[in-house]
Amino acid sequence: GNQVIYSGANGIAVRNGSGFGVLDNEVDFSNKNGIYVDNAGLFLIAGNDVDNSRNDGIAVEDGSGFGVIGNTVDHSSRDGIHIERSSAFGVIDN
Repeated sequence: GNQVIYSGANGIAVRNGSGFGVLDNEVDFSNKNGIYVDNAGLFLIAGNDVDNSRNDGIAVEDGSGFGVIGNTVDHSSRDGIHIERSSAFGVIDN
């Protein structure tokens, strides 16, 4: 995986994607969300370690057919995991 430290915006961001994975990454301190996915489908967010996010640790907006599985989120200023305007998803064992 990747290591992102001190991001000025989102640690990892995916917009308008389909059929992808955000897997086994480390994000430590982001000024926005640790992991942010917007307007995407058929994806997996799994095995990530997200610490010290100024907004949400993991945020998904307008997603469909996805899983948020086996992630660790610590010290988020807002939600650890935030899902909005989404369908057909699972949040499991985080």
